[in-house]
Amino acid sequence: MTPVSALHAIRRVDWPAGPPLLQWSPRQLCAFANSDGGVLVLGVADSRAIVGVPAERLDVVQQFVTNVGRENIEPPLDHLLLIDSVELPVATGSRVVVKVDIRPDYYSVHAPRGARPTVRSGNTTREISMEALPRLLARRGSLAPVDERPVLNASAADLDREAIAAYHEARFKRPSDDLDRFMRNLKLMVDDDSFGSHPTVAGLLVFGRNPQAHLDGARIDIVAYDNDGWRPFRGGKVKRA
Repeated sequence: MTPVSALHAIRRVDWPAGPPLLQWSPRQLCAFANSDGGVLVLGVADSRAIVGVPAERLDVVQQFVTNVGRENIEPPLDHLLLIDSVELPVATGSRVVVKVDIRPDYYSVHAPRGARPTVRSGNTTREISMEALPRLLARRGSLAPVDERPVLNASAADLDREAIAAYHEARFKRPSDDLDRFMRNLKLMVDDDSFGSHPTVAGLLVFGRNPQAHLDGARIDIVAYDNDGWRPFRGGKVKRA
């Protein structure tokens, strides 16, 4: 369980309360992801009184937030969510709330399904105007090639460094002096100012140890051709790797 003192360093905290959660949750999650990140705390009343989340409902609430991030937001942002339970002191002892840490996404702009993207403005959530949306897309790096975008639910350890080192030696006929720099130069890995180094989509597809664990929607199609130019090989099959 996260210690209470961890909340003291949070710059942006929102305390949503009351059902139905779907009225606020996609908007709030998108707003934080499209801005500088933030924290949602579930289990606090409108008066800011800590009512807590019943122990038997903790798993349900945490799964609900994950499902909202995956099913009710485009593109999905469940990979940006860090969900934990926090014990807070009250007059009669302590109560447990659910803390949702939303990391900022520097390469995508998220929107509730069927609605416009939202951002944080001070302590409020607002929709992005059509005039401001292109500027936000450019600023967030959404125009960068997909292959060069980081995969935030993977780490540098998910890349096969031995295979990358062997590729460097085969290509340049010598071992690499700085393999991390080589990976960054090839856009196999990028650095995130807030959360460290992550492999890119290209890095995982080419040198990932288990790319399907992080890129379940990606695939490589390999087609066989005969020697007669570009005519597909008769009876040939497409192999998906």
